[in-house]
Amino acid sequence: MTMTTSRALFRALISASLACVSATAARAQEPFPGLDAYITKAMADWKIPGVAVAIVRNDSVLWAKGYGLRTTGTGDRVDDKTLFEIGSSSKSFTATIVAMLVTDGKMRWDDRLTTYLPTFQLYDPVANAEVTVRDALTHRAGLSRAELSWMYAGIGRDEVLRRARFLKPSFPFRSRWQYQNVMFVAAGEAAGRAASTTWEDLVQRRIFEPLGMATSLPLAPRNRSGIANVATPHAIRRDTVYTLTPMPMDNAAPAGSILSNAHDMAQWLRFQLGDGTFGGKRLVSAAALRQTHTPQMLMGGGAEGGAGEGDSLTRFSTYGMGWMVQDYRRNLLWQHGGNTDGMTTAMGMLPDSKFGVVVLSNMYGAQLPSILMRYIFDRQLGVPLRDLSAEALTRVATQRRRADSAERAQAASR
Repeated sequence: MTMTTSRALFRALISASLACVSATAARAQEPFPGLDAYITKAMADWKIPGVAVAIVRNDSVLWAKGYGLRTTGTGDRVDDKTLFEIGSSSKSFTATIVAMLVTDGKMRWDDRLTTYLPTFQLYDPVANAEVTVRDALTHRAGLSRAELSWMYAGIGRDEVLRRARFLKPSFPFRSRWQYQNVMFVAAGEAAGRAASTTWEDLVQRRIFEPLGMATSLPLAPRNRSGIANVATPHAIRRDTVYTLTPMPMDNAAPAGSILSNAHDMAQWLRFQLGDGTFGGKRLVSAAALRQTHTPQMLMGGGAEGGAGEGDSLTRFSTYGMGWMVQDYRRNLLWQHGGNTDGMTTAMGMLPDSKFGVVVLSNMYGAQLPSILMRYIFDRQLGVPLRDLSAEALTRVATQRRRADSAERAQAASR
């Protein structure tokens, strides 16, 4: 190698290094003034141990950052690679996997589930004869939550699906939207059978690998001692925060088992906002993916999203497939949250603005992820700022005072 070649190579390496530093600095730069301080204060107010936030705009990651602790009482900090349970946000992955198989010609939305799961049965004879893949992905089979049929039951997915035949419907088939996890298990297992593999293998090969979601896991193991950077589940009762044992989700994996982080979930938002393309490569047909973002069932309307009484930020609310399709301040919104025993996720996109947000937390039933997501949406939309966190805290405090007063009155009357 000549001296001239060596110098040229050295200059190229320096230039590449500076480009990487510049890209990192851009991601580290606060996307909206005061956002960092707002998140930090809101976490302290709500007593949330750890949060991770990712913001995407126009196929670029604006922000991917962790806050707080992976486990309360330790020095283990959350960063953008810290893994959290995303719970039911996993449903968007299951619906997209089906869209990919529809693209491949291996599945059709309106195929009967028994095409792929010959022994699958439902209690209602009409539903049993007609239930389709689309029905399973849209929460319209007429079944109630029926969580005790699988949660902490110590059974596998085959048994979860076998038990579906004993679940009496609470509403007529296809008459109304009713959230239901078992039917998403059926959809995921049907996808695995259609591709002659498993749901978790499809998620790994068709989504995680091409999107570079290198540290995400399709199945969140209950024993996480071998995972270096993972958040611990927490709950809070009467202002005391305590840790929980991770929730077993293998038997309902297509409904909510994915373990991911802010960095990887940002790629997921880029892919969804990119109409099924990533890095210049199409991974699913635009038509098939668009079906998942298209309203399939009416959920409801009125004041949604914690806006407060008489202050409606959401006027219509529908369900697509794996996504809630709504409006937010008269802007189209695709979103799906997730809850497990100890963690809460909020994930949403404003597709017309090519803007997406994901907020991960290690607290059971936390309001804060949804609040932060909407606060960041407000910053993007340029609407008059409101302290959504403080407003929600005031409502919660009022509710607690009423509950405590009722409890004291009940105790005194015994």
